[in-house]
Amino acid sequence: MSSRPSYQLTRYDVGSVSEVWSLSWPLMLAYFSQAMMFFVDRLVLGRVSVSAMNAATNAGCSFWGVLIIPFVLAATGEVFVGKYHGEASLAKTSRPTWQVIWFSLACVPFFALAAPLLAQYLFASTGNSTNESAYFIPLCMASPLFIMSVGFSGFFTGIGKTKHVTASSVIANVANILLAIYFVLYQNMGCRGAALAGVIAQSMQLVYYASIFFSSKYRKEYGSGCWNFSTTECKPFISVGGPSAISKQIEMAAHMTFMQIMARSGLENMTALTLAWNILLLTGFFIDALSKGAGAVISNVVGAKRDDLIPRVLWAGIKLQMLLTGLLALMLIPFARQFIELYITAETRAHLDIELVCGMVQKSLGWLLIFYLFDGFSWIFFGYFAAKSDTKYVMYVNAIMNWAAYVGPIWIAVNYFGAASDTAWIIMAFYNVLMFSCYFVRYKLKTRAPQEVAPEASA
Repeated sequence: MSSRPSYQLTRYDVGSVSEVWSLSWPLMLAYFSQAMMFFVDRLVLGRVSVSAMNAATNAGCSFWGVLIIPFVLAATGEVFVGKYHGEASLAKTSRPTWQVIWFSLACVPFFALAAPLLAQYLFASTGNSTNESAYFIPLCMASPLFIMSVGFSGFFTGIGKTKHVTASSVIANVANILLAIYFVLYQNMGCRGAALAGVIAQSMQLVYYASIFFSSKYRKEYGSGCWNFSTTECKPFISVGGPSAISKQIEMAAHMTFMQIMARSGLENMTALTLAWNILLLTGFFIDALSKGAGAVISNVVGAKRDDLIPRVLWAGIKLQMLLTGLLALMLIPFARQFIELYITAETRAHLDIELVCGMVQKSLGWLLIFYLFDGFSWIFFGYFAAKSDTKYVMYVNAIMNWAAYVGPIWIAVNYFGAASDTAWIIMAFYNVLMFSCYFVRYKLKTRAPQEVAPEASA
């Protein structure tokens, strides 16, 4: 029997760089496999046509925009799993996950009916609606699978068993890559084939999660056999997850609007944006995994009422984010041209000014790295706000910043000054710096020690 406290998720000191890293690296492998899935989707579709590749980017962004509210609500379960685990209430840790399972099942009829209707509305005037709808509709109809999966992932992350997330993701996403190649290149199914591959892979991941979650060991230790729906357990999801979901919906709506602005700014601009965006999709697993690893530690120490350890966790996350961004810069900048060339076919060269596209992407890289660095910082601090049930502030900041500092300036720059995609990345970088500044100020105000009042002098 281990003598360490329940909120210590690893053998390393709580909140240390080693602990955050030991929880994060298995998640990085998991999220890297997911990033490779999207990368291969676009790479394979790029061999078919530029229109298919661009459609996957725009429709994929729209899919996550539609899914984001239920997805974030489900992801909130990790916070409550971590709190239960931190306070040593192990038998309660599966309760939040069961609420996510019931919620995802309740979403089935909504997404089944909404998928074709949303596709008609979202892609009505893009000029690429056939490809976009073919990618969007199967994924949207399968949204409950993605929602349930994030519930299971949050459970295993909250109790410190991140290697299960890694194993399930690697298995599922290797299958996705193979299926995408088969459906798109050998069965000529285009965007629909890429989406179908994703749906099958997600189903495989759920089977893996369920086989562990419902095992006799987990039923005994974590109470995973208690399948009851509980309004008491659901209320915190709404109070904490509701503002988080709305804030992410605002952010995704901003990204969707941004994509629509760039899609109408010309083929070279949209292609340059797609190529740069693919870099984020391929490398964003660093940010996702690090924020989840740090968030799991924060939730556990909050549950254990050890708030004194929170600054150490945040600083560990910041140091790791700076290190990972530096490594990304070393890998990306010297080989940017080779990355771009992966997507360039003879058909592409016939329709695009390749040198113009490559120039815009290369000009974007420095700003993309700034965007990446501060986006990671913001996500690390978001874990703190979620654990402390302070997500309304995040919602208010997102509501203002995404439109005042992101979409609005880009719309003006593109429509009135003919700005290219590299200029858009400059605006996006400054937007993320401002977002993190707001989060950091809020954190400092909430943790500022009350000033001591000097005792009155004796009469």
